[in-house]
Amino acid sequence: MLKGKYFETLFLGSGRDGEMTLDLPRKKLTKRQEQENIIAEFEGKPILNKGGETIDQERIREQVLRGEQRARELKIDIIKNGNTQVKILKKFSNNIMLSCNIDIFPTSVTIGNSKPSLAIIDIKLTSDLNAKAGYT
Repeated sequence: MLKGKYFETLFLGSGRDGEMTLDLPRKKLTKRQEQENIIAEFEGKPILNKGGETIDQERIREQVLRGEQRARELKIDIIKNGNTQVKILKKFSNNIMLSCNIDIFPTSVTIGNSKPSLAIIDIKLTSDLNAKAGYT
């Protein structure tokens, strides 16, 4: 879930309810790097060794770039903090209120030379491109 929240933060500007994940756990530091950090912290200097990004983090950043490119191709307007993470409430009955959060809405999508169509977009991040979870 943390990786999905990181992806949403980079691609949409935030996750649901404005939640932001700006970084992911980093690669483990060497003993020497850990010692350098302790000395720097003791001396009031900035910590220099944070650990490198994991391969998953690098791939997520690449997916964000691909997603932005695809959005340009389909003429999808993504307005961070505008039409992203939109909360919808609907009264179902006197004592039942339905709610949902939509990743991108309202926006239009233009496929090929067709006219723009109104769209509701829910983005997904998966580690398995062949996964069938979520499909009915």
